[in-house]
Amino acid sequence: MIKKLDLVENIEKYYLGGVVESVKWNISNKKLHINFVSPHQDLVGNIECDIDLTDGVLGIFNTSALLKLLSILDMDILITIEQQYKTPVKLLIEDSNFSLQYSLADPYVITPSPSIDEPEYETTFIIDAEFITRFSKAKSALGANTKDICRVSNTVHEDGNKQVKFILGEPTSHSNKIEFTCDASYETTHPNILPFNSAHIKEILNANKNDIIEAKGSISMKGLLKLEFTTETGKSIYYLPELRTT
Repeated sequence: MIKKLDLVENIEKYYLGGVVESVKWNISNKKLHINFVSPHQDLVGNIECDIDLTDGVLGIFNTSALLKLLSILDMDILITIEQQYKTPVKLLIEDSNFSLQYSLADPYVITPSPSIDEPEYETTFIIDAEFITRFSKAKSALGANTKDICRVSNTVHEDGNKQVKFILGEPTSHSNKIEFTCDASYETTHPNILPFNSAHIKEILNANKNDIIEAKGSISMKGLLKLEFTTETGKSIYYLPELRTT
């Protein structure tokens, strides 16, 4: 049996409110590994969690449809994989009330996730419940008509503490903006101000906010933001490249 809420929570970690629809589920030794990339390739990531399924590669083409099917089921579900000629073709999902079928796609039609050549990260910061609340409130307060830009830079508080500053809102002087800071670790203050996709960051934080064991962000001044989460249900890593705003 599989706990539905745990499965849905891990699906949401790559689905991110509809950012990523199509992925390959790689199952080995009761572990589920999913590498994913957004359609515009402005977000790359991977998740890992436990799952009670037989080994194989499953093509999930329409994640939103799978989530809708799961939404009507009870808390404990049983999933088996139907195969034809040793190829997975369907997920058979059932609880005490319903029996569902979800058709699988050929894994070859799903865009592979690119590998990340990780640079050195000069700055790190802790992600906790307070950080997630601050970021989500700031993004929501700016409204849907504001461009999805979050500018990030190193700064030093007047008491000498090293911090990272987050500025949400468009970079023009007449735009509405919200900024906040959090404690950080770095060796040298860099003058660079790096823009990242604030909508993606908000979805990532919301998808990983429950039962956090450990989470952190890492910034490379070469233009990459890495967000890592370990929760009670699994692990997830996200890479966001610097936005090209010109």
